[in-house]
Amino acid sequence: MGLIKEIEESEYADAMETVWKVFLKFNAPDYSMEGIDNFRDFLVDEQLYKMFLNRQYRIFAFYENDRIEGVASVRNENHISLLFVSSDYQKRGVGTALLNYVRLFCNEYEGRDSMTVNAAPYAVDFYRKYGFSDTGEAKETDGIIYTPMKINIG
Repeated sequence: MGLIKEIEESEYADAMETVWKVFLKFNAPDYSMEGIDNFRDFLVDEQLYKMFLNRQYRIFAFYENDRIEGVASVRNENHISLLFVSSDYQKRGVGTALLNYVRLFCNEYEGRDSMTVNAAPYAVDFYRKYGFSDTGEAKETDGIIYTPMKINIG
């Protein structure tokens, strides 16, 4: 199994490109053009990049042969913002490894006793498998479809 670590500034574009490719293959078919455009805008947002530079938005990657094949990101020390794995690495434990890595990261913060995620339709069963529970009905905001979910980690 490859290596998981926090990305360097020089790897930001590669990480977001990995997310975009996986999104197009697995998530975009469930989305309207508005949702696809808004997701792309999120990935290239200058404010998000500034948050990353200020360590307010943390990005971790799974590397195999020095290539990013999976990405997980966290904001507010406990909210999973992105979790995407390249198609060749799905069903091989990479998503689980990234989720466990993020869980350990979130556990380091005093007072953080849960993790949240707004799961895309494609990922809802994955999160349920690892103990996340729905905290509300599936929603659509600006064309982005998601189910709010939570898990206790304390």
